[in-house]
Amino acid sequence: MNTHVIRNEQETEQHSLLKAAAFHLIPGAVTFLFIFFISPILHKAGLTIALSINLETIVWLAPAMLGILIYQARRQTGTFSIKGIMPYRQKLPLRHYLILVPVVLGWAVLIFWLMEPVSRVLLEHVFSFYPDWFDASTDDMSRYSHGMLVATWVSDFILIGLLAPVVEELYFRGYLLPRLGRYRGWGLLINVVLFIVYHFFSPWMIITRLIAIFPMYFVVWRTKNIYIGMVAHVLLNLISALSLYSLYFG
Repeated sequence: MNTHVIRNEQETEQHSLLKAAAFHLIPGAVTFLFIFFISPILHKAGLTIALSINLETIVWLAPAMLGILIYQARRQTGTFSIKGIMPYRQKLPLRHYLILVPVVLGWAVLIFWLMEPVSRVLLEHVFSFYPDWFDASTDDMSRYSHGMLVATWVSDFILIGLLAPVVEELYFRGYLLPRLGRYRGWGLLINVVLFIVYHFFSPWMIITRLIAIFPMYFVVWRTKNIYIGMVAHVLLNLISALSLYSLYFG
């Protein structure tokens, strides 16, 4: 039985651009199809747009990514532990987290806030062919019970604020980024761009996401530590979920 544990980037198998694109984009493409065909049914059944979309995270996206990681761990190391296929787990002093996480998080929050009008223009004039229900903010919250709104907000915190970013960081930065090491700095750019494109369900955020999150993943790449990006990503999504209070209950 192969029990080799990958300890550094040089030991990892390297992906071609085509293979990298497939691993990055297929989960997002299938999620888009789930949202396109299943979410309208759930919405008509009485769920909010946001809740119907959030459920795709637990029904397909997270299980698919974790399944790929477990399969690759078993294939490459002979165990089911995904730690064995993730070299970007270098230990860092606590002070690095206390400095780097607030810096990259603060930058991301600032850019998302400043670029919101740009994203809105892209949605209304470039991606206007997307159905309105892809934008949860267009939902009429007055038609739902208080319990449904609470369930939606809770799903924002648990599914989008916690589950999705943890799984995405394990998959995109823990597994995929080191396998673009042959491209050096270009590998980081490829990883970030493909991660952004993977969000087929919100392409109007492409420019904003690129500017906002690139520093976060530059730090991950330089430190070879996925946990900085994971903590920042979780906090960013939780802040986003918290900001939706006025949408649901205002």
